[in-house]
Amino acid sequence: MCKSKKANEAAKQKPSKPIEEVEASCHEEEVVAKILSVEFLDGTDDKILGAEGKQFVNLPFEDKWVDGVDVLNKDRLGYKPRIKVKFDIAGAHSFKLKFVAEGTNAAFTEDEKTRNSKFKFQDKESSYSTKDDGSVIITDFFVSVAGDDVYSLSATDDKGTNVKSTGKIRTLRMFNYVEIKMKGLASIATSLSTVEGEYSTNFMKLKALPSVEMDHIENIGSSTTTFSTKAKTAYLTSDGTKNEPYTLAIGYTDHLAVKGSGKVLTKADVEVGPEKLEVNLKIAGAGDTNPAIRSKYLWKNIVTGEDWFVSCKFLKDGGDAVKDSVDIVKAKVKTVEVRTDMSCEVNIAVDHLPAGKGTLTLTVNWVDRMRGGLAIGSGNLICVCSRAWWQNVSTADQNQVIIHEMGHKVGMASKGTGILPEKISTYYDDTKGHVGPHCHNGIPDSQARFDNAADGALATCVMYGATSSKTAFCGVCKPIVRKLDVTSGWGRF
Repeated sequence: MCKSKKANEAAKQKPSKPIEEVEASCHEEEVVAKILSVEFLDGTDDKILGAEGKQFVNLPFEDKWVDGVDVLNKDRLGYKPRIKVKFDIAGAHSFKLKFVAEGTNAAFTEDEKTRNSKFKFQDKESSYSTKDDGSVIITDFFVSVAGDDVYSLSATDDKGTNVKSTGKIRTLRMFNYVEIKMKGLASIATSLSTVEGEYSTNFMKLKALPSVEMDHIENIGSSTTTFSTKAKTAYLTSDGTKNEPYTLAIGYTDHLAVKGSGKVLTKADVEVGPEKLEVNLKIAGAGDTNPAIRSKYLWKNIVTGEDWFVSCKFLKDGGDAVKDSVDIVKAKVKTVEVRTDMSCEVNIAVDHLPAGKGTLTLTVNWVDRMRGGLAIGSGNLICVCSRAWWQNVSTADQNQVIIHEMGHKVGMASKGTGILPEKISTYYDDTKGHVGPHCHNGIPDSQARFDNAADGALATCVMYGATSSKTAFCGVCKPIVRKLDVTSGWGRF
């Protein structure tokens, strides 16, 4: 057999390799990329959050808000936390990312989310891809602006490998306050710990800035223009301006009394003349804000130069109002004081008048109402009185008022419009009581009004419209306070 014939026979007898072996020997084995980690970043592109971090969702991603105490770096700011995903090899690799709710996060209705997009969070799993180096930093994943929501991260690659973050974030809101202390006041609150504590329990961190002083004003009446002007002069020297728009200004005032001018009281069938006793007259009227409250107190020693007495006259029965009316001077009208300067009745001497019978007419200025505090306009100014009803107001009561007025500034009591959460079930306003939006929790819904004299004792919420001992948001308001959006802050007053 020739050599070539022998070779051919050998080839026929040698077993052939399977096709798979032939292909494997011709190509390198394929390397499959695998996801390694998904983490919240914590200050730099390479530093991860390894534990629970506070996420101040209302503050922007800016260096100015990093204080080294509460906010340690920019990554703890804003409602779009930075997230880093890494694979084990370089290249563009696709994966899916989602938030994992670690607690009972705030629940928003569809109506709330339609009215305010910041009430939404990234609740759907989303697809992304890494950069050429096998990693990517994601900046568009967003949480809601509510407080006390807890999130961790979960990511899954195309092969089904899943990783979870080692750290998690808990959402909070933060803003500052500066006290504007009016000169000459003896009873300015010595501490705002109750205010800070109540807002802390509702996931809002309040930070005090150094206080400033403003000129004294005896009383703030229905117009707040003079007060706002003087308060602003002081505020502009404070650190509050450096922390805008997340600063509230708290102005302390003297009385916040509104005067009822020229109020007329009459008493008929009065006998006058020698040896007749003084006539007692109660200072009572329908009132300018609540017809259920009858007693009024005279405008005594509220503002220098403003008197309670306007005039007093006697007209005999059947007499002519012009020719027969007799003036009674102020010296003949003595106030009956509940305590110093506080009078809701007078005794009128009539023994100097000619004997007869007729009608007494007393015209006075009275206190229409005393306010505990005000949330002034749409800017960042609120005020609290340090004196009311001719007495100093305690630190505890001033704290209660500040919580209430600050509540107005953050959006309470919510009426369910605009960027606000849903309307509270115990909502009332001017149509049923006090000026502005308030909460009547504890007072029966069946009442026509919620500002009757006895209602304050029944009310259970700090957002009730009159001063009380309540310093906490009630069970109806508390879930709404948790949801409030304060990302816009407040403009300067």
